[in-house]
Amino acid sequence: MKFLFIALDGQADLALAVAAARVREQHGVNLQVAFHIAAELDRAEAIEKLRADAAEADLVFVVHQFDDEKIALIRELLHRHAARYQAVICVMCAPSLIRETRLGRFILAKKDEGETPWYSPLRMIRAVKDSFKKDDDPAAEPKAAQPPGRTMLTMLKNAGKIMKYIPGTAQDIHAYMMSIQYWLNASADNLEQFLLFLLTRYTEAYRGRFNPKPPVEYPDVGLFHPREGRIVESIRELRAHVPARPNAPTIGVLMLRSYLLSGNRAHYAAVIEALEQRGANVIPAYAFGLDGRPAVEKYFLERGRPVVDAVLSLTGFSLVGGPAYNDALAAERLLKQLDVPYICAPSLEFQTIEEWLSDTQGLNRLQATLMVSIPELDGTTDQIVFAGKSGNSRLLEPIPDRVERLVGRVMARVRLRRLPPAKRRVAIVLFNFPPSQGNVGTAAYLDVWTSLHRLLGKMQQAGYHLTDVPATVDELRDSIVHGNAVQYGQPANVCDLFPRLEYERLVPIYREIERSWGPSPGEKNVYGGDFAIMGRVFGNVGVFVQPSFGFEDDPMRLLFSEDVTPNHGFTAFYAYLNRMWGADVLLHFGTHGATEFMPGKQVGLSRFCWSDRLIGDLPNIYAYCANNPSEGLIAKRRGYATLVSYLSPPIEAAGLYKEFVTLKETMDGFRNEPTRREAYVPAIVEKAKELNLLDHDFTPDELTTERFQKLYNDLLELEYSLIPTGLHTMDDGLDSQELVGMLRVVADFPVAGQRLPSLTKTVLAHWAELNAKSAAGTAGGDDALAAFSRNVELERQARHFIGEAILEMHQKRSASAGASHLAKLCRAKRSLFDAHFAFLFDLHEKLRTNAELDAILRALDGRYIAPVAGGDVVRDPGILPTGRNLHAIDPYRMPTYAATREAQKSVEQLLERYAREHGGTLPRSVALVLWGTDNLKSGGVGVAQALWLLGARAVADEMGRIANVELIPLTELSRPRIDVVLTLSGIFRDVLPQQIRLLDRAVRLAAEADEPETQNFIRAHVQEMLRQGVTWEDAVRRIFSNAAGSYGANVNHLVDSSTWENDSEIAQTFLSRKGFAYDPNGQFVAARADYERVLGSVTLAFQNVDSTEMNITDIDHYYEYLGGVTSAVKHLRGDGTAPAVMLADATGAEAKVRSLEETVRLESRTKLLNPKWYEAMLENGYAGVSQIERQVSNTFGWSATCQAVDDWVYDGVAQTYVLDEAMRARLQRLNPSSLSKLTRRLLEAHGRGLWKTDEATLEQLREAYAQMEDALENVTL
Repeated sequence: MKFLFIALDGQADLALAVAAARVREQHGVNLQVAFHIAAELDRAEAIEKLRADAAEADLVFVVHQFDDEKIALIRELLHRHAARYQAVICVMCAPSLIRETRLGRFILAKKDEGETPWYSPLRMIRAVKDSFKKDDDPAAEPKAAQPPGRTMLTMLKNAGKIMKYIPGTAQDIHAYMMSIQYWLNASADNLEQFLLFLLTRYTEAYRGRFNPKPPVEYPDVGLFHPREGRIVESIRELRAHVPARPNAPTIGVLMLRSYLLSGNRAHYAAVIEALEQRGANVIPAYAFGLDGRPAVEKYFLERGRPVVDAVLSLTGFSLVGGPAYNDALAAERLLKQLDVPYICAPSLEFQTIEEWLSDTQGLNRLQATLMVSIPELDGTTDQIVFAGKSGNSRLLEPIPDRVERLVGRVMARVRLRRLPPAKRRVAIVLFNFPPSQGNVGTAAYLDVWTSLHRLLGKMQQAGYHLTDVPATVDELRDSIVHGNAVQYGQPANVCDLFPRLEYERLVPIYREIERSWGPSPGEKNVYGGDFAIMGRVFGNVGVFVQPSFGFEDDPMRLLFSEDVTPNHGFTAFYAYLNRMWGADVLLHFGTHGATEFMPGKQVGLSRFCWSDRLIGDLPNIYAYCANNPSEGLIAKRRGYATLVSYLSPPIEAAGLYKEFVTLKETMDGFRNEPTRREAYVPAIVEKAKELNLLDHDFTPDELTTERFQKLYNDLLELEYSLIPTGLHTMDDGLDSQELVGMLRVVADFPVAGQRLPSLTKTVLAHWAELNAKSAAGTAGGDDALAAFSRNVELERQARHFIGEAILEMHQKRSASAGASHLAKLCRAKRSLFDAHFAFLFDLHEKLRTNAELDAILRALDGRYIAPVAGGDVVRDPGILPTGRNLHAIDPYRMPTYAATREAQKSVEQLLERYAREHGGTLPRSVALVLWGTDNLKSGGVGVAQALWLLGARAVADEMGRIANVELIPLTELSRPRIDVVLTLSGIFRDVLPQQIRLLDRAVRLAAEADEPETQNFIRAHVQEMLRQGVTWEDAVRRIFSNAAGSYGANVNHLVDSSTWENDSEIAQTFLSRKGFAYDPNGQFVAARADYERVLGSVTLAFQNVDSTEMNITDIDHYYEYLGGVTSAVKHLRGDGTAPAVMLADATGAEAKVRSLEETVRLESRTKLLNPKWYEAMLENGYAGVSQIERQVSNTFGWSATCQAVDDWVYDGVAQTYVLDEAMRARLQRLNPSSLSKLTRRLLEAHGRGLWKTDEATLEQLREAYAQMEDALENVTL
């Protein structure tokens, strides 16, 4: 006799094994029990073992299966062997599996929902599912006494008791419900009786032989201490046997009841014992199922106030939910009430300890998704793997060094919470990348120095011990950036020397570093043989400068080094803060540093991972820009960071300036004075050529109506393009001008989450309805131009009226005032605009104030920081208020429906434009760059674009989760399937494993499809490779990234350091770093030859741009990736021609596909050469100049990789920033190092043949540069 059990995880494995042994030994039944868990079914050998067991089984029990692929496999086996199964029981699974249940006369597949009674398991599972899906009323109190699904489970218990006495089919339904009860109370005793119950009821050989006992029901909520060894239900009972230490911190520990009942609890005991050894009191609690709220409310709160200093969940799952559902809002409400650190630590449920240790990725896809990504939605931190199964053992065992790290970090957070502010030692870490005095204390979109100065002031007010804090921002910056920097030969002031011998004593792993960097102390951050610690200390608060991580000056080191280490200086810095200076907490200040990018696992770190070694037990608070959730997740997962979000800069329309205003006025004259149009044409053409908007050989005769409209639209695009204005300063709400400007921008976008069109479109639609008759009757010789002009004026008038109404709302602080004003201007009912202005006013109020520094102080107090999904204000106002702990969206919700719609539109634009420019042909292969940040913020637009190019779409499973893909029929697609080569950022690889799996499946489905090769380019390419002798697996590879634990293409370091010689070197660098392919086991394996093979046939390179403040010249990663892949394709193609390069610009209300060259021109005109942009930057002084320099260097990156920058751009940069003496003097005063680098970059562009200009300009630049360098060296001629 053989029973087959298939479960999600191994919680009942041990108890089931004990129960089966008892049945054999004590009841004389020759019973075999085969037990399989879902995660194992990703491996071929495990699938074969399941197939073998399924073929031999007499009865099958399936529980907690929700994955589509696993469900399909299980259903296939159930159908194949249906004739031999005496019973099939599927409980707490997806509905399609529950329908496979067959118990005597109870055959669920035959029942239609309309005829099933209230006790139907399908109805119950749907009710449980619906209860999870509903959001609670935000104003309601948490209903922990009746968590989701509890009502139906209570009903199930009662129904089981009632139907025991009803004859017929009800007896089999009763058996089904009893099966659930046995499993939910899965102790060895109960499972023994369960096996006997099944044997006596549903097997011919043993029918009626046994008299099994009903399941013993254990308390739904209870306490279990390993020393007590039994369940108790009150704190008083617990303390009778485990007395509390007076005045000691108290840790609330959450556990899974199933492990406690099964006896598989050594891992829990190890953590509890370690906490107690460090002097803590522990309240070890559990709750029924996977809703922890009842236990939290009963044991961790007393009269609504916390009685614990931290909550440590050892379940690994979300606080409210589990593997199938989660209710993060309900969890957040309860955790806010507790207001203590919340740590959720996973055990290795779906892989062995050995597999985890040997896996360079760390946690596998299922483990990372269910036990890292989903709990992050609750606001958890410090997700440290602490236990797992070893080899073939059925027992979860603690991993001693990970238990120590987990307990150490919990106790450090508790110590921080209990330590008075005056005694806390806070190490604030600033960044300096690339290392130079011009970049010390810079961060993405943040005025670091002003924000830092304000923070120090607030810390003083809060009781922190600070001394000698400079009175002004400039004095603070100068004391750290300059100070004694020249004396010590370092980029910043040196506040201490860390002796080399002390470093070697405290950091024994320095010998590992010597293999990469040579003997200690090395060459980085060293003075006189000891380590130079940069920064300045103000009492108990130190402001330190993170040192160079070593590769900036020698980026080629990264090419072939998969196991590199941080250098001695970098390692010594963190050892000094932890062991010498005695920091109680780290505060990394701004986006972002390098610690979290050190070598090691992607998620689920081990003791060999460098970021774990560097951070150690220190609590790590990290101020992070709200618009960058993907890199923020790396800081959370690899740096154990609690993120505190800060706002990106305000956004406004770029506007027109200088001669662009003149050109538009002239063109308006052409539009508005039909009788004088010919007189305007020469002036229009001359001015447009002067502004490089028309080719220099363009003649007035060529200015047709169509060409005029295009030129005018180009001007409108410039005028309405969105740009960030300056940098964000913490604790600053937007001023009146910024606030009104920001809201005017938002009015152009649909109302997030309310399915309302933009306010601008609403006004235009209203006018169109009013003017339908007059518009229909418009006619004349100039119909096209008249219609164009009318539309231009209507849109301009709509924006003007909206701006006035927003100003009215702002001045009167009233949503209704704004709606009424706009209604009056537009001759409309106020109700048409009420919803829009309610939304705008809510946003207005949130943007007026800012409490980010208060949030940092809360984090330093060891309090709970509420979670929020990262994004930008314009598209997702839900990021407000800032000061919250960033996370990604639910990975089972990506790509969203909205993202899919947007992707379809942009792909069709892309293909239409490519065909228009290439004789009507479509690209056969597209190189698509996918980043984590834009996909997390957009709901997966990039993922959906890749799918749509392939002619595939994501599909939801029975539980509403995006879990699979399907091919779109060619008849519906109406075009061929396009081959894609996907280059992923290392962060996308880390944080979106579920989406990578979907993409890989789509590629394979397309390659396997039995379709004409003329209609399926990926199949055509794969078949051609097969004919050439390439294996199937190599031929079908289309997803590439870095080796696990490695990040970046390194092209940006190469270009920034000016160490590249030619295009080939850039291409080789890119290919070496990104030539690792996704394989069927979910690993990224070395596959450069495969990468080169598929890139060689690419004719189009493509990427999304979704953020105004992170556009293609704002950050270096765009040219690093899209520029790098373009350079690689050019290098690999036999004719040496570059592919077409296009971008989908989604920064506006409507996505628009542009060429790379067009995008660089637009960026240059709206930002780099736009007084509105650079004057706003210069208001931020030192940091603003640094950003201007980066903008120039990033623009240069497009020259280096794609030769995509026109000469006039560099001409404009030179004239604006260097050759204008007044401007040069301003920059020299504010940030001389950045000005020098900017000028050096211009000279490099000319020296490499990337900019042609006259010799007089060059001579002026050389002379100015020499003066700058002399000033930096303090040389007077």
